[in-house]
Amino acid sequence: MRPPFAVIVAAVLVVTGCSGGDDHPDDTPESPQPGPRVDLIQQLLDDARFSETDIGLAIDISYRRESGLETATFAYCDDTSDVVDGARTARSQQWWKNELWPHVADGGYTVGVEVVHYEPGGALDTMSAFAAVPDTCPAADYASGASAVFAAAEAPAGLPEGAAALDDRWTYPDGSRASGFIVAVPVGDVIGFLYIRGHEPTVQQRVGELARLLATKVAAADEAIASLDPVT
Repeated sequence: MRPPFAVIVAAVLVVTGCSGGDDHPDDTPESPQPGPRVDLIQQLLDDARFSETDIGLAIDISYRRESGLETATFAYCDDTSDVVDGARTARSQQWWKNELWPHVADGGYTVGVEVVHYEPGGALDTMSAFAAVPDTCPAADYASGASAVFAAAEAPAGLPEGAAALDDRWTYPDGSRASGFIVAVPVGDVIGFLYIRGHEPTVQQRVGELARLLATKVAAADEAIASLDPVT
């Protein structure tokens, strides 16, 4: 029996950057104020996201957390943003879905991308925290009623050095489930996070392809940001 669409959509909305949580956590670490250079960085991160043509999926217009530092990137253990988020300067996110999502058993799957720029050293600290998630937060319950289990996974081949992956398995408030992967791709001061979950054969088939595409876009974004005038 298919779970009600509205219930799953509401549950998926708790999946922020790297985990689940509130739309606007009250304790998200303070980040740099907007300015001309931050605006340029934001545009470059937006450009690094997939397009519908890139991946053959429609944008999920029900997903509210598109961009901005108000939303946590790193909030695995609960709805609280981790201190590493304080090193972010800009963040861009978007989600897509196929026509069968959220009906996983029928072939439904969803893909999300989050591209984040950090102050020097912030990307390295975030990747260290990401790799430690299976030890620090192997399971978590969120205020939405959703829960997740995280385990280490092998990163797809062909990614930059330092890339890492998690297996994530979600249970939503109505009892429906969806599993997949989170792949973190670091290049310089930028990390691209790929989220893909749903129909298992499709997830397994597409995760490597999409992670490599994201890596290309993240590398271009990092190069362009590094070329900006530091006092723009």
